[in-house]
Amino acid sequence: MFEDGQFKNKILQSKHQNILRSVIIGKKSWGLFLNEWTNSICEWCFTEEEILSQFTENGIKIPESFLLDFRNTLERKKLIRNKKYLENIRIFEV
Repeated sequence: MFEDGQFKNKILQSKHQNILRSVIIGKKSWGLFLNEWTNSICEWCFTEEEILSQFTENGIKIPESFLLDFRNTLERKKLIRNKKYLENIRIFEV
């Protein structure tokens, strides 16, 4: 969110500016954590279950849209990892 109240070239209006700001900041921080979690899973440091269990243990319900975003990002990064692995195998076979 920019200082003039615009977000991606759209003016956001709300009667509760603090709530609106918190939601936008929360979404941005979700994106940062999402990248770190998915990178760690792709590097075999953690499993998806280990990360998601932390939320359930603390009584936090992840919205379905965020969970879908998490799984889509994870699948995309796994595909990229697997493609790189297969390319490396082909290089060594030649």
